[in-house]
Amino acid sequence: MKYNYSRGENKVAIIYGETFASVLKKRPVTTESIVVLANQRYYDLFSEKINYAFGEQLGLNWYICRNDVHCNDLSELESVLRFLADWPENQDVLLIGLGNEGVLQLTAFLHQVSKCSSKCWLMPVSVQALRQGLLPSVTIQQAQHATMHIENHSEEILFDSTLTNKKGAAPLIDLLVFIRAGLVCDYAYLQMLYQTYPDKKRLNQTSFNGILDELLSFYEQAGEKVDQFGRVFEAAFATTENGHLLSGPMKRLLGLLLQVLWSQQVNHFDFQFKNFIVWFIRLGFPVAFPKEILSADYAEQVLAHTETLGPPMVLGKIGQLGAALKPTPDQLLTTIERYQEILKEI
Repeated sequence: MKYNYSRGENKVAIIYGETFASVLKKRPVTTESIVVLANQRYYDLFSEKINYAFGEQLGLNWYICRNDVHCNDLSELESVLRFLADWPENQDVLLIGLGNEGVLQLTAFLHQVSKCSSKCWLMPVSVQALRQGLLPSVTIQQAQHATMHIENHSEEILFDSTLTNKKGAAPLIDLLVFIRAGLVCDYAYLQMLYQTYPDKKRLNQTSFNGILDELLSFYEQAGEKVDQFGRVFEAAFATTENGHLLSGPMKRLLGLLLQVLWSQQVNHFDFQFKNFIVWFIRLGFPVAFPKEILSADYAEQVLAHTETLGPPMVLGKIGQLGAALKPTPDQLLTTIERYQEILKEI
């Protein structure tokens, strides 16, 4: 399937529901040189498969990045630029980013700054990585310096579900991308997710391909707003004492849930939040708020990140964003207390 996606004036073809190999059979690559940027993990898993798919294609080169989702940093960018330094400026190069969201950002950034004349394909290995490819800009992180941003001009995104990880927490992390979109954009879509993936067993048995069209549409209409929902609450865990007890995905999960509950506390809309949490538990999400994190410390960090990241958007109701609103200390403490009470009731 093909979705013609717009990032403002930038157009990108998103192909999903078929394998990378089948795409190449229909449309062989004729570029003089190919450079695949991949995390070490995905190089180990898929390099033979990718090499075979290209067949006798000359000039297939691999650049291996670390597995960290934050591999889109300045040192990695400088390293890959040195790797490409000997390529002739007039030689066509196809850049392919294969892996997590860090590799996708690094590849799209490289596409904009490299001296080589290049095209750029992104091959995300998860829905979490796919959502990064949908956003209009990509970043390079610099320690103790401002993050560098540049427009995302990748021309194609190939989402081959046979490359995705279907074990452990990976399906949960991917499902959360769809859930966030439903919370922000469409209550009926959220209800559909509840019916399609009622528990962990169904989640592990049911593909995401059938619900990707709607997700792409939501990101096309309001991708940055969808993607930022929950981020202030998530970021606060990273700077709160004992926040290290939560993994990155767990910070993201709790940040999302707390922003929903805070929105409900502010706007008093009808939503069975307790049932929502029960669904998450059935799916296997770890929803506990760690006892080692003090509510007052966390609330203080939410307020601090509101100053640096901007105030979070409050939901007018499920499926509808309202205005940006700076939470008060009392609202935050009440939200955390209510969240903990709900967990005790379950």
